[in-house]
Amino acid sequence: MLAPNHPQVSTRSLFGYMVTVMSWAFELGLVALQIFSNKKPGFAALTVLLILSGGMTVFLMVRGKRDFARLRLTKGRIELSGIQAILVTIVMVLFGGTLGLIAMSIVNQ
Repeated sequence: MLAPNHPQVSTRSLFGYMVTVMSWAFELGLVALQIFSNKKPGFAALTVLLILSGGMTVFLMVRGKRDFARLRLTKGRIELSGIQAILVTIVMVLFGGTLGLIAMSIVNQ
């Protein structure tokens, strides 16, 4: 249980950070496919995802300054509420499953 005065990150910021990290992971996966696979995703897809990932990163760097200024005294420990932990788990499992299905469909083509 969280202490009443314990600072928390907002759910919107949490999902913004999480989606940004996942988009960079997806970008790196597409770059690896472009380099090592016979099935190329194309430079248009890489460019669009790079612009999206970069834009999200810049936006969250600006927004993150406010969050990290407020959370600076926690010394690295940021507790999630119960609903935040459940939502993060669901999103990460769905993201991992979706990437697995995409990888299987690429391999089976």
